[in-house]
Amino acid sequence: DAYLKICCGFSFAIFFQITFERIMQATGRPMYNLAIQGTGALINIILDPVFIFTFNLGVAGAAIATVIGQVTAMGLGIWITHRKVPEIHMDIRKFRWDGPLMLRILQIGIPAMVMQAVMSFMSVFMNWILMPFSAMAVSVFSVYIKLQQFVFMIVMGFTNALIPIVSFNFGARRKDRIFPAVRFSLMMATAIMLAGTILFQLIPGPLLALFNANQDMYAIGIPCLRIISLSFVFAGVSMILCSAFQALGHPGMSLGITLLRQLVLLIPMTAILTHLYGLDAGWSAFVVTEVICAILSILEWGKVKKQVDLQLA
Repeated sequence: DAYLKICCGFSFAIFFQITFERIMQATGRPMYNLAIQGTGALINIILDPVFIFTFNLGVAGAAIATVIGQVTAMGLGIWITHRKVPEIHMDIRKFRWDGPLMLRILQIGIPAMVMQAVMSFMSVFMNWILMPFSAMAVSVFSVYIKLQQFVFMIVMGFTNALIPIVSFNFGARRKDRIFPAVRFSLMMATAIMLAGTILFQLIPGPLLALFNANQDMYAIGIPCLRIISLSFVFAGVSMILCSAFQALGHPGMSLGITLLRQLVLLIPMTAILTHLYGLDAGWSAFVVTEVICAILSILEWGKVKKQVDLQLA
């Protein structure tokens, strides 16, 4: 409840942060995009142990650290856009309502908005599931989310780059560029996620130590990191293929798989496994969910690939 109130109450920052990230992407400045995302995530990670443990604020401390990271990233986005992106001139006095343009934006953006909302709801529902075990279980999950961002953020960079590349070449009828781009992204995502899995398997203790972990956190957190990290490679496959679906005009398919990954399969399975077999079994729901969704994504990609072949023949 405290986490939700704080994050929702200051949610304006994440909206502006994402807007400026997309401006960097659209104007061909991916390094600035990375700087905005990385700054917010890094500040969040640094402040998490301070507010959670030093100030003893628990879940509320995690929320405060998250909001501070988002506000800082928003400020950096404003500064970069103003100083480093001459194509964009922001003047609030010139803002005007354009109904047809808003409708076009919503038609494209609603699936992406739902996907972002699903990720937030996943965190909320996971906290509800974990709270009966202990506040430490919730803190461990929060720490895991922060740590996995370093791995997933790299793959998200590939997905952000893949969407315009695939969509532009689809419009240009250059399937000779579409499929190699998807294959390359899949290989890179697999390599990155595999490296992340190895890291989480080998040094979960030192990773948790970054958050001033105590013995209780180690007891819950080490199995958590080792079990959930087994899902990383499968998650990478789904993330890349969902971006390809979106770029090729199948946003519903992308949304459906994302809903399965983050909500429809994951949450009920976690609730059932934790209730029947305990906390460690609950973490394995991430692995089962990602395996199922990766297989589904590959099967659907085969169908979409055939359709693209026919359309661009």
